[in-house]
This record gives sequence, C-alpha cells and structure tokens, in this order.
Amino acid sequence: MAKQELKYSECPIPKSTFTTFMDEGGMHYRAGHFRKALFCFDRALELQSTSKAALVWRSQCHLKLGDAQAALKDAQASFESDDTYIQGLYQYAEALFNLGQFEQAAISYHRGFRARRDKEEFRVGINKCQEAIRRAIGERQATQIEDLEVILPQIDEINNTEKGNAGHCCVLDRASEIELRKKGIKKNVTSKARARWVDREVLGVLQQDKDYLTKFLKRPDIEGNHQSGSDSLRTSAKEALKYLEIREQFWRMQNPMYSRKVGLNFNNDMVIQYEKQELERMEACRKIKMDAAQGAVLKNLTQIEHALQIGRAQDCQLECERALRQIKEISLRLLPRKPEFTTQILHFKGLALLKLKNFDAAVATFQEEFNVAVQHKMPEIKSRALDFLGRSFALKGSYAEAAEVWDSRLAIAKTPVERAYLYHEIGRCYYETNKLDLAKIYAHQSLEEAVKINDDIWAMNACILLGQCDTKTRSFEKALDHFEKAEDYALKCGNKGNVTLLREGQQCIKVYLDKQNPDSAAPNKRSSSHDSADLDHQESEDSFHET
Repeated sequence: MAKQELKYSECPIPKSTFTTFMDEGGMHYRAGHFRKALFCFDRALELQSTSKAALVWRSQCHLKLGDAQAALKDAQASFESDDTYIQGLYQYAEALFNLGQFEQAAISYHRGFRARRDKEEFRVGINKCQEAIRRAIGERQATQIEDLEVILPQIDEINNTEKGNAGHCCVLDRASEIELRKKGIKKNVTSKARARWVDREVLGVLQQDKDYLTKFLKRPDIEGNHQSGSDSLRTSAKEALKYLEIREQFWRMQNPMYSRKVGLNFNNDMVIQYEKQELERMEACRKIKMDAAQGAVLKNLTQIEHALQIGRAQDCQLECERALRQIKEISLRLLPRKPEFTTQILHFKGLALLKLKNFDAAVATFQEEFNVAVQHKMPEIKSRALDFLGRSFALKGSYAEAAEVWDSRLAIAKTPVERAYLYHEIGRCYYETNKLDLAKIYAHQSLEEAVKINDDIWAMNACILLGQCDTKTRSFEKALDHFEKAEDYALKCGNKGNVTLLREGQQCIKVYLDKQNPDSAAPNKRSSSHDSADLDHQESEDSFHET
C-alpha cells in the first residue's frame, strides 16, 4: 500500500542498460513521441555522458520540440573531441540553420560536404542555406530607398528619442509619444490587419491553431482554475503556442515577407482587401450563430405559449425557468433581441404563476420584467409589466401597492382607453380599502374618459363602481341611478350577464327602499320574499362585486 501511495514523480526510475535506453529512445523518435525519446536519451547520457550517438539523438529531439539552442549545444558537444564525426557536424549545421544563422550553417554544411561528398544531406543543406540567404538579402529593387532626404531625418529623430528614453522606459515612452503627437508625427505601429495578414502568410493553416490556443488560454475556466486537469491543459497549450511562435520566427527569417512574391507587392489596398475578407468571414460566422441562437429561443417560446394555452401552468413555469437560464448564457452580440425575448419569457412565467395562484412569485417576476424594460428603454413592455404587476398585487390583496403601481402607470398612459381602465382599477383598490371618497373620484374620472370615446364597457364598469360606493355609504337613490345607467351601457355593449345582475340589484334596492318607506311604496313592488333590509343590502353588494 505504501508503494501505491507514491506519486509518479517520486517513483524510482527502473534500472536498465545504456543500449536499452538507446533502442527505446530510437523507437519513440521514429514513432513521433519526441518527449518520451528525450527522456530515454537523458537516461542513456546519465550512464554514458560522452556518447556521441546519444548526444546527436538528443539534439534531434530538441530540434523537433522547437528548442534549437539546446539542440545546438548537444550537437556541438558531440564533435568537440572528434572533428571528423560527420553526424555531429550535420546536426550542428541543422541547429544553426533553425536558429536563423544561415551563414554559419552554410559553412558547416560545406565542411561536411568536403569531408563526405557522398552525403546528399550536406548538398541539400548548402542549397537551402543559399536560398535562405538570397531571400533574406532580397532583390535590389525591393530594398532600394529612393527619397533619403525624407527618411534619414525620421531615422535620426527616432534614434534620439530612444536614447533619451533609455533610462526611463516606463515613464518617458508615453511622454515622448504625446510630444510626437503634438508635433504631428505619428508613431509607426503595424496595423492589426497587417499583422494578421503576415501571420496568415507565414503560418498558413496553422494560424487558426494559434488563434484557438490564444483564446483557449484566456478562458476563465482555464486561466483561473488551478486543478490538476486544468494545469496540464494549460501547460500543453502554452507549449504548443510557444512552438508555433518559434516556428513563425524561423520561417520569417528563412523567407522574409519582402522577398515573397506577394510580399513584394504588398500595399494598403491588399490590407484593405484582406480586412474586408476577414470581416465578411466573421460576419458570415456570426450570422450563422445568430440564426441558431434566435431559432432556439423562438422554439422555446412556442413551447411555453402552447403549454400556457392548454392549461399546463406548472409545465409553462418550468419551461420559462429553463429558457431564462439558457438565454442568460447567450451574449447580446449574438442575440440582439435578447431583452425582448427575456421580457416575453418573464411575462409568460408571470401569467403561469397567476394561474397557479402564486401571487408573491408573480409579483417578483413582473417586477423583473419591468426592470429589464426600464434598463433597455422599452416603453410598451414597461407599461405591460406595470399593468400585470398591479393586477398581481390586487389578486394578492395588497390593494395599496396595486393602487400605487397603477398610479405610476397612469403617468405614462397615452390613450383615453388606458386612462379609463386605470382610473377604474385605482378606484376599485380604494373601494376595497374602504376609501370611498377617493374611489368615487377615480370612478367619475373613469366615466368621463369612457364617455369621451363612447366606450360602453368602461362606462358600465365606472357606473357599477359608483353604485357600489353609494350602496356602501347608504345613498341608495344615487346607487339606483348609477345601476340604471350601467344597465343601459350593458345593453349597448351586449353584456347580458351584467344586465341580469344589474336588474336584480336594482330590484333589491327598490325592495329595501319600500320597506324603509312603506307609505311611498312603488306600484311594481315585488313579493315580500326578502325578510330584512340587511339581507337586501348584502345581496345588492354581492351582485356587483365583480366587474
């Protein structure tokens, strides 16, 4: 058990022979497992530190892993004691070439070619060094400067600026840049489009890998997570990115941009064209993502609306909560209509909660809808949220809060219909809290707004509210007049249910008045089935409690 608890780093290296390590390292190298091969050659050199073959093999591993400096060190050590060791000389030349020292590499290739003319590798190395040097030097026309009178003063000014800022690089660079801007001299900074263009030309398809690794390392779950799995991923990504940067630097030295066929003709139009292509590609990708995100949200809204229509309020609430979690993960750039969709989902959730009689949660949901509408300046959604927020408070029994909400909604009402509706609802809240004087005031205002636009429905509701207030204050004659007017409006709008209730209420009031004043009994008095005035009063109130 104690051996099993040992970590991998603490496990002892198994003992083996030099030949075994060399054979195993060669096998890993040919299979492309360069790190495993490097480990084997390190163990072999611990057993025989002066082995030239092991040094050459390890140099090749370093070269494959992108560490040309370590490869040069091992290659140089392999033929220090024996200048005629051809493999070490060839590996030394390869390491110099990968470091960008093409002249020194060419000298080493020539030395090897003179010693072994049968080795084709040396001749190939000489040719590639000559080609790299020719490209680095470039054509005369490509490097010729015509207007030296303009270029030389700028070079002198840049050199003087750098000398003055040598000891204060952190402070004076910014100051010098400001001074240059004041003088009208712009700092020569490579544009982002040109930098990406150069990366694409140098790396080719590997540029996408470099971009992916850069974004991967900036992810919060990778950058901030210190677990073992994240550490290994972060280490591997950094090594891969470092390798790509080393290779990019080498390829730029081997084949500079000014020596390329495209690079010789590089101009601002090419940058603009490349930038346009990049923008078109990015816009196409963004459009695909936007369509996918919007389609998913619309599908969720369809399911939510269907669940609400068929009466499955609980399922509708659960679907709304799931849709809200999903939409929070989508950025506003991919979903420009995100605030609109969010308010719509919150509205459906509030309606489902009202059906479930969970009024506290409905109040919180409609309040959240109102906050989103205010934040994103959506006046219509704001009005709708206030309407249902007031209704939720009223159904909950918090009439004071409902009146306050509807009063704030009244400030942004635009049409007489809205004002008639809001005046009536506020009056109804004051009626329920026994503030009858305020209830009458708002009922009269509701009636005025309804009469202006000939709205029989809200005129009927306002008259019913006035009649109920008069009934509570025992002004039965006035209540009878208001109920008669409400009956006329109900006949006009074809509301037969309210017509029946209003006639019954009027009859109850007439019976009560006849009992209170038996001398002035009405000729159309009904039978004496109502035994007491209190019963009549209660029936008249119950008949018109609902609008």
